[in-house]
Amino acid sequence: MAANADSDLKDIQAFLLRLLSEQREQEAVQMVVELLRTLRKKNTQLQMRLHKALRQQYGRKSEGISSQQLSLFLQQLEDTGQKIPEDLDAVDLEDDDLNGDNDDDNGDDGARVVEIKAHERRVRRRPIPTEIQRVQHIHRVEGDARICPACEAEKARFGYEVTRILEFVPAHFELHEHLMEQLACRPCGEHVSTAEGPAKVIEGGLPGPGLLANIVVDKYRDGLPLYRQANRFQRIGMEFARSTLVDWVAHAARILEPIANALQVQAMGAFVLHTDATGLPVLDKSHPNNIVRCRSTPSCRM
Repeated sequence: MAANADSDLKDIQAFLLRLLSEQREQEAVQMVVELLRTLRKKNTQLQMRLHKALRQQYGRKSEGISSQQLSLFLQQLEDTGQKIPEDLDAVDLEDDDLNGDNDDDNGDDGARVVEIKAHERRVRRRPIPTEIQRVQHIHRVEGDARICPACEAEKARFGYEVTRILEFVPAHFELHEHLMEQLACRPCGEHVSTAEGPAKVIEGGLPGPGLLANIVVDKYRDGLPLYRQANRFQRIGMEFARSTLVDWVAHAARILEPIANALQVQAMGAFVLHTDATGLPVLDKSHPNNIVRCRSTPSCRM
């Protein structure tokens, strides 16, 4: 096999030299590129086979008992003369033999009873992140408790005893009104100047970047459908049609398209692509059943 490989290399070398001598450089370059592409493809296949073999040899293996092992175990029980109960639920787990209690020796085998104390685990509360907003409520001592009962002098404050309660403030909407100043020349009555307004995520649209990002994250990260988001917005004072939310998500998709293209390039350049074939039902009014099944996007391993 080694001799055949050397012969093939010599033939390829001779053919390339002949192409170069005939000034057919482009054909020679194309041939080299095709050879490299073929070698890379074979190398990738060999690497995948090697990874699979190493995983089978050294990877995790199932610890479940097979049907053959179970049959062998039952056969050994029959050979020893032990009766196999037809109903395993009828087995008395409180049998004296199982518990080691034998009336013949009255349990007096010289063993001593050792009492093991119950394990107590201290649950440590995780620290509150420093970026969480702190709101302080000062509680004053009221009434006669501010007066010393011995000398009737007013007590002085020497500190506070602190107790903490973690609260959740429900989401709320904020309407940001941008007032663009307008100037005009009073003597002339002309030459009006208006301050430049803020940039909008959707030209002429109402949603700000925070609202749009929240809708997209809830839908695609947390799996919250748009109709449920519309119901949640209605509970906190704003009513949006589901079609409006659909249009906003479509605008967000067009804005994020460059990032999606960059992720696609990175994924397609990965060594292995992992996909999940589990179907996900998605509402679709154009379908006769008003629902279609989609597949998840692949993840990559570089």
